[in-house]
Amino acid sequence: MIDALIDATYKGNERAIIYLYLINTILKDKEFKPYFYVELNKDEIDEEDIENLKAFLLKKDLLKFVDNIEVVKKRILKKEKNVLKIISTYPKHVPKLRKVKEIAKEIYEHDIPFVKRYMIDNDIPPMTYFDFEKKKIVSNEIPKIKMVAFDIEVSAEGEPDYRKNPIIMASFWDGEGKVITYKDFNHENVIKVKDERELIIKIIETLGKYDIIFTYNGDNFDFPYLKKRAEVYGIKLKLGREGEEVRIKRAANGYQSYIPGSTY
Repeated sequence: MIDALIDATYKGNERAIIYLYLINTILKDKEFKPYFYVELNKDEIDEEDIENLKAFLLKKDLLKFVDNIEVVKKRILKKEKNVLKIISTYPKHVPKLRKVKEIAKEIYEHDIPFVKRYMIDNDIPPMTYFDFEKKKIVSNEIPKIKMVAFDIEVSAEGEPDYRKNPIIMASFWDGEGKVITYKDFNHENVIKVKDERELIIKIIETLGKYDIIFTYNGDNFDFPYLKKRAEVYGIKLKLGREGEEVRIKRAANGYQSYIPGSTY
């Protein structure tokens, strides 16, 4: 199957499932597990070393986060060494398991995000035509993806307040311009809707058609404001490929929005 990766994430509370959002479909992998490497203060590793490590983890109440421990070979500073590969039960447990450094010489690859780890191990490049069965790039041509620039306008005097200031229009540009509003405005590129509720529904329907969404300040304004105004009408901001809601979380410079299955 030849396709191009647009987005990747994982889901699941007890078991992580990799989601690969391609242009034409979604691939899921339930078998891949998070891991990292531990170098001990000795060259040869035996069963006693593994049992000592397990005893340390058990004492720290961390052994429950371990799926398996294997002895593998890894090149470190151009030298091949025996190291331990600790396979975790869940990605968010890996930071807890870093405590093994207290009894180890060094730990490696513990800070590689789980999804990125998957892509590295499977040699999957983003935004590239890739054969997912033969695991190889088939073309360096830029994938044909649907893109749109998006913006909302709010009726407010001063700083907008989602509790009282409505969204009055939304504009889109994908090579051609389009404006959706419930205000009277006579133009061939304007689509008139009944009210703000219908406007929000049309915004969700429109954005759901695209692979990549561009905004000017979407993280800190457009998406948080749109989500709050949608909640006023009991509407969920479901823009993900499988009907997932937009995820909005606090970040260093304000907020960060994520749409599963879209590059934003």
